[in-house]
Order: sequence, then C-alpha cells, then structure tokens
Amino acid sequence: MKKMMLLVVALVACDPGPVTFSIIPKAQAAIPNQVLQLALSQAAPGVVWSATAGTITSTGLFTAPGCAASMPFGVTITATSGSFTSTATVAVNDAVTGITVNPPTASVVALGSMQFTASVRTICNPTGIAAVLGAPVRR
Repeated sequence: MKKMMLLVVALVACDPGPVTFSIIPKAQAAIPNQVLQLALSQAAPGVVWSATAGTITSTGLFTAPGCAASMPFGVTITATSGSFTSTATVAVNDAVTGITVNPPTASVVALGSMQFTASVRTICNPTGIAAVLGAPVRR
C-alpha cells in the first residue's frame, strides 16, 4: 500500500494597518509661480495630493500660485493615503527684483537737502512702487 502525502499551503494576506507619514519639508517658502518638489517621509499606497492654491501633481510637484492681491499668503498642502492625512504649509511671498533711485546723481550745497525717489520693482509689480526719500545732506 502506497502512502500519499497531501500538502496544503495557505496564503494569508496581512493588513499592515495604516501607514503613517509626513510631508517633507513640513514648511517651505516660495515666490509666485515657483516649482517645489515635496515628498513623503515614507512610501504610502495610493497617495492623493491636494493644495489650497496653486497646483500639485500626483508625484508631489507643487507650483506656487501667481501674484495675489494680498501677499504674503500660505498654501496648505495635503497628502492622503487611506485614513491617514499629513499637511504642510508653503508661504508664498513676493520678491524684490530691482530698485531704482532718482535722480541717480545729485549735487547739493552745504547744509542743503535733496529729495530722492526710490522705485522698488517686484515679481508682482514689475513697474515699481515709488517712495519719496528726503534727508538733509551734511558735508
């Protein structure tokens, strides 16, 4: 009589539970329309990215919004996987691109004064914002 051996293999799926992660970096600064790459502290299945302003891709590539009426402002970035969510903040600030002072040269008598105008150009205001500067000139 021959003996037969029966081998039964059972595969059991194991749910590791929720994956916890954080967005890296947690806080960042950007200028209008700047592109930033955000990441997760560890891999997580089916991550969905979102942003309260600007755009973000499924790989965490964030593009800051363009110029807004009131600067600075913060954008909240959210990454969600299953029931776990992590957030980060990107502060979007205007940036100075140049300053022009007029007149560029001046001659002033002793104890006289001269008025100058400075124009500050930014990404959101490329033509400049003028400010009057005046001070007595002492020699």
